[in-house]
Amino acid sequence: MGVYTPATPTPLPSADILSSILDRLNSVDMKLSHFDQIHQTVTGLVSRIDKIEQRINNFKSRIKDLDKSCDFSDSPFGNLKKQTEDDSILKSTNNLQSRKCSVDLNNSKLQAEITDLKCRSMRKNVLFFQIPEEECDRKILDFI
Repeated sequence: MGVYTPATPTPLPSADILSSILDRLNSVDMKLSHFDQIHQTVTGLVSRIDKIEQRINNFKSRIKDLDKSCDFSDSPFGNLKKQTEDDSILKSTNNLQSRKCSVDLNNSKLQAEITDLKCRSMRKNVLFFQIPEEECDRKILDFI
């Protein structure tokens, strides 16, 4: 059988060892408080990154919507809208041309009427030619 040896008693820790352990624990506590600050900073950064990603996604969806609207304006419906506008412009141009023709016709009629009125008013006028302008009135009255 084996021989049993009694365990050696462990010596009680001295004050120096306890103070070094206390110092190390205090150092670990300080490092843990720094880790808490780092954790709070990282959490804040993560939340800001999440907000930025959300804004980027919103921008992406708005860009897709704009692309769709641009594609729509180039589609046959967009061309139809442009064609409708062109037809409207063409109709208004034709309308203006017809109104111009009507105004020109009225203008010609009015010019003819003015010429006729001038001619009628001059029918009863007597014209004298080659009489010097000095004493013209007196010479004509003497002649009459």
